[in-house]
Amino acid sequence: MGRGASGARAPRGVLAALAASCQIALLGLPSPAAGQEGSPEVENFRLTPSTFCYGDRVRYAFSYRNFPAGGLAAVKDARVVADWRRAGERPTVMWRLAPRRDELALHPARDGTFASGVRYWRQEGAPAGGVDLRLSLTLTLGDGREVASSATGRYAARSCPPVTPLTMLTSGPTGRIGFETATPTTRQFLTGAKDAPRAVIWGDLGLPRSGAGRVPAVILIHGSEGVGPREVRWSEELAEIGVAAFIVDSTTGRGLKNVTSDLSSGAMIVDVYRALGLLATHPRIDPSRIALMGGSRGGVVSLFASLTRFRRMHGPAGVEFAAYLPFYPGCVVDYIGGDQVSDRPIRIFHGQADDWTPVGPCREYAERLRRAGKDVRITEYPGAHHAFDDPSLPPAQFRPEVVNPSRCFFVELPGGRVVNRATGQPLDFDDPCFSDGATTGYDPVAHRQAIRAVKEFLAATFGLRR
Repeated sequence: MGRGASGARAPRGVLAALAASCQIALLGLPSPAAGQEGSPEVENFRLTPSTFCYGDRVRYAFSYRNFPAGGLAAVKDARVVADWRRAGERPTVMWRLAPRRDELALHPARDGTFASGVRYWRQEGAPAGGVDLRLSLTLTLGDGREVASSATGRYAARSCPPVTPLTMLTSGPTGRIGFETATPTTRQFLTGAKDAPRAVIWGDLGLPRSGAGRVPAVILIHGSEGVGPREVRWSEELAEIGVAAFIVDSTTGRGLKNVTSDLSSGAMIVDVYRALGLLATHPRIDPSRIALMGGSRGGVVSLFASLTRFRRMHGPAGVEFAAYLPFYPGCVVDYIGGDQVSDRPIRIFHGQADDWTPVGPCREYAERLRRAGKDVRITEYPGAHHAFDDPSLPPAQFRPEVVNPSRCFFVELPGGRVVNRATGQPLDFDDPCFSDGATTGYDPVAHRQAIRAVKEFLAATFGLRR
């Protein structure tokens, strides 16, 4: 589908890794409380790398001391704000960079050093030619006091070098890896056309620290808003059980802020097939143990990449995903041959309170596949909303700006045509079945249960020792 199961309207971005010569030093500035003995302080706030582009991976760290009982685990709020250092520009809150509550919980001591996990810089609004930044970290203590530190850096925007696409990974690279793919329209994808425009995109590969020889892997594909905290958190969980993670970015290399009507779900399925074929050539990856996982639009991709017809038209030769793990996909299209899916296991995870991509159609589809003899199970979490496993989100929150397909259902007809089942009209985002607004929200209980379920499933499927 065009705008996809989640269909959020969001940012435009470009570009990838930076040359080492691009780096600049970050300057840590002391907090106003410095010098007052016994006062809580935050020092040496720093971002790495200090020069970066849209979609790049960044980390940050800071030291703290003299904090009340509970240390960072007891802070009420943590914010990171980026101020474009140009006259008249308003500060932009970088909420996606804020410390996660589970990260802060690891630091209950009075003094210590905090180092964040990976963040993806996906904030829109900076000038295309690059801009200097002043970054401010503010921690609000339990008694209401605020402790702060600042740093400088540069958002290089479009001045970063492009990623070179690879066709083989025999040298065993990790980190950012570029590869060539195609961008078919929905009709081109459904008819197997081979003349779709080419594109170079990339993924970020991380190998588990422990273990020798070949390891299993999971390709993580994002939802409508691009790569973010959800994919990073899952990569961390996978590493804990000895599984590599390849986080694929379908948007930035194409010059898109996120998934829009310009990028079909079929194009993203092609992306994960290309990623599978490439990852299978890596000397540390076991090509027979590569699974696919994604949420929302990524859940649509992770579910329908299992269709035998699609794999025959677009998939790599000689390798198939070992398992498919879609999270809260939109099951709103009845594809030709939709009951003919892989014999590999499919595990769907969904929130019962999801009003963006409701669980009902997926429940019915899973039952159809089970009747066809397929290994399909759906796990439902009571009270959980869309994106319940994204730790960067607040609890349930209505978002009026997003496009909601929950009242729609489409059918594929011969020739790659997709029409509204009720009206027979071609797929169009002006269709009255689409509405505005949906609810998203992090659910820590459902998230913990899903983490446990995924780890147990992969351990059994991949033959891992636990």
